Amino acid sequence: EEWMSNKESASGKRSRGENRARKEVPLFMAIRAVRSS
Repeated sequence: EEWMSNKESASGKRSRGENRARKEVPLFMAIRAVRSS
């Protein structure tokens, strides 16, 4: 079972993409960024 966030972004440049990403990416997943030097 996948849970989706029911949040909606305020209007702006990225709001459409953020809303789509919320629907596609389940809440249990996380992305970790690591800086390589």
